[in-house]
Amino acid sequence: MSKISLYSNIDQHVTTIPNTFLDEYMVKANGEFLKVYLFLLRSRQEADRELSVASIADTLNFTENDVKRALRYWRDEGLIKLSGITKKDDLKVVLNPITKHEQADTAEDDDSVDIIEDIAAEDTSSEKDIAAAQRSEEELSQLYQIFEGYMGKTITPVNTSDIDFLYNELGFSMDLCDYLFQYCVDSQKTSSAYMRKVAINWKEEGIDTVEKAKLQVKSRSEKYYSVLKAMGRSSHAPTEKEIRTLDSWYSRFGFGTDILILAGERAIAQNRNSLSYVEKILSNWHDAGYKTVEEIEEKDPENTSSQKNTKNKKNQFGGFSQRSYDFAELEKLLVNKPLKAVNN
Repeated sequence: MSKISLYSNIDQHVTTIPNTFLDEYMVKANGEFLKVYLFLLRSRQEADRELSVASIADTLNFTENDVKRALRYWRDEGLIKLSGITKKDDLKVVLNPITKHEQADTAEDDDSVDIIEDIAAEDTSSEKDIAAAQRSEEELSQLYQIFEGYMGKTITPVNTSDIDFLYNELGFSMDLCDYLFQYCVDSQKTSSAYMRKVAINWKEEGIDTVEKAKLQVKSRSEKYYSVLKAMGRSSHAPTEKEIRTLDSWYSRFGFGTDILILAGERAIAQNRNSLSYVEKILSNWHDAGYKTVEEIEEKDPENTSSQKNTKNKKNQFGGFSQRSYDFAELEKLLVNKPLKAVNN
């Protein structure tokens, strides 16, 4: 990123804000644009300070595009002058005196390229830029409040940076950001790193609506949670290791979720619910060529053995042959038997 050389035609002893700025410029500009301009005013007093679009963005917790839009806005307003020989050269920002609009200097150096194209090539209209920026600021403000509601705590600069990343860099809608917050809370994983990782995965998988996100979450839930539950490992959200292992099973063996659940149940029945033991069961079924749950239950020798073991575990009376009685004859014997004998 090219450095910014900052020059000033303003008295540099103090940072002053003329009434003209407050009356004519402040009332129109949005908060992000104001912060960038005030930051430039303050930075002009430090000649040895290295500035760049990236450093300004980091200091203000903005994206680089936010800073670029602000520079363009203030150039159009005549309060700064942007110049440079080529787009790859360092950008020179000159702070003009703050005057009334009709007196503002909007001219650029003769040797300058059209830096507007470099700063905001996606837009050609300053009015469109302003309206989009104002709308973005309002929606981001709402997202900050939504985030605080989910997390139950005051938002931090790290959190605002994360939300800006979702909204501006990944292009997530407000609804999709909202659902992401909810998903992280429901998963009991609300760290900055986890939220960004999920968001990036969604972006890479083409998930750009809440409906697509819900479908993916449901799919993953059935794909992972149901199998882990069958294994007696449902007391926590799936770990990265568990997800990677189950993914490898799906890919390597080609089995559906129903067969993985059956393998988990077999493992838990043997009091062995480790991932390695379940994988051994699946590997045996795969080598035997089984394709369905029905085929496994019919042909798997381990299943027959298991059924026998289950029968042997029945109560001790299960092994005796059942006797048949003539209850009418039995009743006659009891009636005719002496009372003392019966009591004994």
